[in-house]
Amino acid sequence: MALHWLVTLLIFGLFPLGLYMSDLPLSVLKLELYAWHKWFGITVLLLVVLRLGWRACHRPPKLPTSTVDFSATQMGVAMHGHFKALVAVVDFQPAGLAKSHVNVAINAASVDAGSSQTDDLLTGSGWLDAKTYPRTASFPPASPRPAPGSMGSRGSAPSRAKPSRCACS
Repeated sequence: MALHWLVTLLIFGLFPLGLYMSDLPLSVLKLELYAWHKWFGITVLLLVVLRLGWRACHRPPKLPTSTVDFSATQMGVAMHGHFKALVAVVDFQPAGLAKSHVNVAINAASVDAGSSQTDDLLTGSGWLDAKTYPRTASFPPASPRPAPGSMGSRGSAPSRAKPSRCACS
């Protein structure tokens, strides 16, 4: 980070120096300023090459992903899964947690319950009906709550049948 700001400072320093020296009449001062300008420019070039080389060798870590998991029981058999595609808009206000909110829209066809047979059943007309209702849920969770290293929330997800309880983390 320091290298980034050093390069920025040098570039912003070179620009006014270049404007100043271009208006000077030919003199020893002008030639000295040209020499300084050239060496600072070469220094900036080398620092930029160094920075690009460092970035090529040190990739930033991947951002953590958000998930919407579900669990259900059908005829006494429990199933668990998650949705692969969702859109979330987060308004996180650490100072006023009660003012924070999350709006999540879940793509019904992206359900993953661990088997293609179960996925087909869930996206069919008896359950999520992904063709008629491509967005299974679009809900603002009601009560954000902090957790160690994460943020979670619970809220109601309106669906075509009846409201169900959802949890996001």
